[in-house]
Amino acid sequence: MLSVAFTGHRPNKLNGYNRSDNFKLIRVIRFEIERLYNLGYREFISGMALGVDQWAAEEVIDFRDTHPDVRLVAAIPCLGQESMWRPYSQREYRSILDRADEIVQVTNKPYEHKCMQVRNEYMVDRANVILAVWDGTYGGTANCYNYAKKMMKEVIIINPNQLPNILGIKTQLRADKISNMESLANQYPIIKEIDSYPYLQFLESKTIEELLEIKETKNRQAHFNSQEAMRTGDSLRSSTGTRLFKEVHLITRFINLIKEQNESKEG
Repeated sequence: MLSVAFTGHRPNKLNGYNRSDNFKLIRVIRFEIERLYNLGYREFISGMALGVDQWAAEEVIDFRDTHPDVRLVAAIPCLGQESMWRPYSQREYRSILDRADEIVQVTNKPYEHKCMQVRNEYMVDRANVILAVWDGTYGGTANCYNYAKKMMKEVIIINPNQLPNILGIKTQLRADKISNMESLANQYPIIKEIDSYPYLQFLESKTIEELLEIKETKNRQAHFNSQEAMRTGDSLRSSTGTRLFKEVHLITRFINLIKEQNESKEG
């Protein structure tokens, strides 16, 4: 089963503790959950910290109501993680745990400084993709990101200070990009194979330079996973490599189509 792990900032580095004050960020997280689901991901892992971890977990639970094959895994870093939180936050935490499909107690010790990184490494090792809400600053999210890159895991970064216009991505097609998703799907059947209209909309929001960078990263990860699958016989690595090669192929076609459209406009 393909898995996604969440990592991200606490509320004090975002817009505070209220979900309503972080609505735009949460909407972007939900968009990514739906996009990754359409790419075949079914398991979502939350470290259950305040902020991004719990908001993402709640979005997974809500999404699961209409997609019952989705699983939420709660990875608990230490005993009594919530003991020093406000009563309301403790209730929210326990409510999420009650609705999780699996609870993993990563360490059986009270809080100590390194337990959060132990939890992060467990999630990264278990997941295929890491979804990180990270502004690039030093901290626990940065440590998780660095470990994920060390382990050659794919990392999707949402910068909370540069959030994309998801409504615009979903409802508007920029003039310099694709104008008809249906005709593109008919032209390139691989799009239907990946079930990727939301993924196309994500690609559509990128410049050619950004697409080339995404393609290079995914191609490198695809080769790494395929080589590891051949070395270890790991079927999960094999399926991840195959999916990544499909994405590389799709991105290549997408870039070529944009170039063709730009050339026709110039002509």
